[in-house]
Amino acid sequence: MTRPPAPRRIHCGYHKCLTMYFRAVFEHLFGGPLRARGSFHHFFHWFDAFEAHGHEHTVASISGHALDLDRYGDVRVSRIVRDPRDLVVSGYWYHRRSGEGWCDLPDPTDADLAQVGGAVPSMLPESTPLAAYLQAVPLEQGLLAELEFRRHHFASMMAWPDDDPRVLTLRYEEVVGDEVAQVDRVLRFFELSPYARLRGRWFARRFAASRRRGRDPHIRDPRAGQWRAHFTPAVTRRFEELYPGLVD
Repeated sequence: MTRPPAPRRIHCGYHKCLTMYFRAVFEHLFGGPLRARGSFHHFFHWFDAFEAHGHEHTVASISGHALDLDRYGDVRVSRIVRDPRDLVVSGYWYHRRSGEGWCDLPDPTDADLAQVGGAVPSMLPESTPLAAYLQAVPLEQGLLAELEFRRHHFASMMAWPDDDPRVLTLRYEEVVGDEVAQVDRVLRFFELSPYARLRGRWFARRFAASRRRGRDPHIRDPRAGQWRAHFTPAVTRRFEELYPGLVD
């Protein structure tokens, strides 16, 4: 008697929402001499590539997109969300540092920012890279630009169903500091083997943000609630104008 095929297993997240953390855990879980059976690939924000090749892997991950779950048949999705105001703050500091090549492109287009699902802020001057702009303007103005940069991300965040048994939703604020237990939740939800879960817990501890802060350029400050120290009344008003109901 043949076993039924395993369900599609997909991890979904957002730029600056532990994306590189989960990528490291899954890549090491399915890589190396003692790897668990299977394969993993992270498609960043490249949705067409994910649609074409995601099914080839035991676990595939994609950022910044809401999935039409009915397209994938038997599917299990782990989805991580973070307070969008903290995403704005984290993205601002990361983009200001010029952590990616696209941050230094003069006159960037939405197509140039597609690899991170970003939108070009309306206030970005002609011939000015995003990183250079954020370095030149005050914090408040930079956060207003980051609000617009996040337009596609936040639209996709709102498009997910509120409650679906095919989706395991994780909160960033609950994962940080409890990585081992939360990663184990994901691996159990994916119905991976006991051996895979054992290795996954080990890598969950190894790559935890608290252990890698200061060594990983993607990690500046993993604490939740940073927006309270940075959002001015003007930024708060603009956030609520652009994204009413998003925090709820």
